[in-house]
This record gives sequence, C-alpha cells and structure tokens, in this order.
Amino acid sequence: MRYKQVVKFFEVIVLTTAAACRKEQNARSDLRAQDNYGIRSSLCYHNIPQVCGGILRFDSWSQYQQIYDCLESEQEAYIDSFISAHSNLSEEEYNDLADSIGFNDAQTLIDFENFQGFDSYRRVQADYEDQWLAAGADPSTNPDQDNSFDDEIEETLRSEDGAIWIDSTIYLTDVNGDSWVIPGGSCEALDSILSGLGNPLYKVLYNDGSTQCKNHQVDYLHLYYNDSNRMMAYKLRWNYWGGSTRTVAKMKMYRRKVVWRRNRTRIGVKVNGDYGIYSSDKCDFMGTYAKVKEPKRRRSRRVSQNWSDGEKTFESGKAQALYLFPNSSGPSDLIHKFEY
Repeated sequence: MRYKQVVKFFEVIVLTTAAACRKEQNARSDLRAQDNYGIRSSLCYHNIPQVCGGILRFDSWSQYQQIYDCLESEQEAYIDSFISAHSNLSEEEYNDLADSIGFNDAQTLIDFENFQGFDSYRRVQADYEDQWLAAGADPSTNPDQDNSFDDEIEETLRSEDGAIWIDSTIYLTDVNGDSWVIPGGSCEALDSILSGLGNPLYKVLYNDGSTQCKNHQVDYLHLYYNDSNRMMAYKLRWNYWGGSTRTVAKMKMYRRKVVWRRNRTRIGVKVNGDYGIYSSDKCDFMGTYAKVKEPKRRRSRRVSQNWSDGEKTFESGKAQALYLFPNSSGPSDLIHKFEY
C-alpha cells in the first residue's frame, strides 16, 4: 500500500530526497553493532506476521502492549547510555558530536523496522521531517501538524497508511485524522477506506463540534526561544479511536546551525486535567489524571494518558499540557490548554 498523505511543502521538494534519507538511515542501521549504547532486548524482536500487504498483526492487546513497552524502554536506555558516555559535553558540543557521528535517537526503532522488514508510519514521517528541515523549517509547513498519532513508538508499529491489526480487528487512523474500526480484519474493507470509498459503518464518530463536551481535538503550535535559531514545536491531542481514548502531549526541538536540524536539549512534558463521559450534551465528571515525563536531554519528548475502557471526554479549559524547556535565563515552562 502506498502512503497517501498530502503534505503542503512537498511540492517544492525533489522526490528523490526521501529515498536518499532512507538510504542514509539504512546505512546507519548497523551503528548498534559498533557501539555500547544500550542492549537489544529479545522481547522486542518477535517475528510479527504482516497481513493486508504491510500491516503488523498482533494476537492480542497484551502482545501489542508488551512490544510497545519493550520498544519504549529500549529506546530510552539507548539514548540515556549515549548521554552518560558524553555527560561532560555542553548542549552544543553534545549535538555537534551526535550529528557528526550519525547518532540517531530513533536507531532502536529503525532496527526493529528492519528486523520486521516493515515500512512504518514513523519512517514515512521521519522522511517528511528531513525534507522539511532541508527546505528551511517553515513552521507553517511542518509535516508534524498532520501526524495522526504523535507517538513515535506507536508510529513504529503502524503501517505507512496508519493501520494495525490487533486480535481480529483492523484499526486505522487516516490522513484526515479520522479513525476506523474494521471487525473481522477485512483487507478489502481497508483498501476501500484507503481509496476513499469506505463504509461509514466502520468510522468512529467524533464529538468535536460546538458542544460542552468533546472526545476529539488536536492543537499544534510553535515558538522561537532564546533567538531565531532555536525553535520548539508542540502539540496536544485528545482522540477516541474505537474502544479506547488517549490524550498525548508532545514537544520537538530544532536548532539552526548553517541549516536547520533536530536539537537535543533538556525537556520535559506533562498532561493533566479532568475527564468524563458524554451525557446530554455535557461531560459527566469521572475523575482526574496526570502523567509526567521528567526533563531529559532529548530531541523530542511526549507523554500520553490512555483509557482502554471506551470513550472519554473533556470540557473546555479542563485538559492541558505543561512543557518544560531551557531558555537563556534558565528553565521555562509553557501551559497549553484545550479551549473551545
């Protein structure tokens, strides 16, 4: 299946750039064998069957969660080990070194994709981001605005079209951000949806209109900090995708040194607020939530709160994220609320 996302900046990029970026990624895929940054866990490397022309098929939610947790843990350990080995370096020196030797924070995820022989949603998004950076990193054309997941681990497990098979059901989030649930795992139904002719019975209904209660919203913003050569893009997401709900907060850092590139700096992120259930055009309060990723030297940082027991909703001003990042006078924080 061919990934169908339309990215605004793509018209000005030579199509061969993506292939070049892919070649560079694969050329570096043996970096793990040459360093001591982290240890590959056999738990991550089950042979997962592929169906419908390129979708990973998990036997159960528990198997999916096991692989997800393993990949997340391995990636964190890999980056932390590299940081520890170069803890004496300043932020600028650290970034210069990492860039010069081709250290890739996503290397463990690339290894997993290569092991599976799998073209993931993450890989497609990384190619788009490479092209965007090479084109000058205009915030208004950042392809991350159109990212349907905002979770690098989940993106590693999703097909290039945003689909995954769990138990006997296909879950798809398409390029418009709409979610689809296909019971019985019909590849024909999936192909129909991807071609724009999907059965509306498979579509997850969003309550994102002008009501007192929502189950879906995505906000993307950016800011320059310190000077015009440092930029942060940040995003807050809440979505119900059939059977479960999640809210995600993500921040990504960039720097310009001759050209724009990813920047590894000390950042942290938190999501918190109230959640409820939809009832008579309002949210019936159910409880509060709070999840935190403490500050670490990262090029991106995200945290998510997941509810596996169905639809959850939020009211305006009662779901938010907190981003912690460095500025010229010391640590700074930024609050980002869902308001409508």
